[in-house]
Amino acid sequence: VGMGTLIAGERFNFGESTPLNPFPDVWRQLDRAVWRWVQAHGGDALLAEVAGWASYAEGQGHSALELPQRVEAGAPGWSAEQILRLAESELVATHDDVVAGHLPPRPFVLDGDDFYLLRNYRGELAVARALAHRRAAAGAPSLPLSDAELRAVFSGSWSDAEARQRDAVNQVLGRRLMVLTGGPGTGKTTTVLRMLLALSQEYEGKNQRLPRERIAAPT
Repeated sequence: VGMGTLIAGERFNFGESTPLNPFPDVWRQLDRAVWRWVQAHGGDALLAEVAGWASYAEGQGHSALELPQRVEAGAPGWSAEQILRLAESELVATHDDVVAGHLPPRPFVLDGDDFYLLRNYRGELAVARALAHRRAAAGAPSLPLSDAELRAVFSGSWSDAEARQRDAVNQVLGRRLMVLTGGPGTGKTTTVLRMLLALSQEYEGKNQRLPRERIAAPT
């Protein structure tokens, strides 16, 4: 039975062979609306399915849908041939298209095997540019820590177990970006505190006053 419905003033026609309920049970109304939008704007069934799952993946906290893998409960994997078909769609842009900006905006982006909603892809590019800018702005510290000062930051301790933490504190000076990783109980929070102490000490040495510090989402 042919079906049609009005959504936001547009009629979505699903065709004679469309099942009455073509949607996975886990899809939200938003994911279903994305599926309908693709169908109404010239996309084929494959693109509609992938776009709906990409919307669902976003709702689960992912910026992209990994096409060859089943990263979401119930999501199928898509073959290399199907991925090539997606790349040929007029609704799907590539990385170069987005960066060059020479095409009218397209709602979806295929970057390798990752399928994005356009706004998420633009967001990732913006974050990447900001991180690259901060990384490139690193320089030599104006007041490097001496061993005695580094020991003082660690409350007089100089154990082998703290060697990697000392390296991290020593490296933070002069940088605009620092990524600190480690499993539970490895001392990340304590190391961040010592980084702040070292940065405060450097700032005070240059400006004869302590800095004002703002911390977002501390552990």
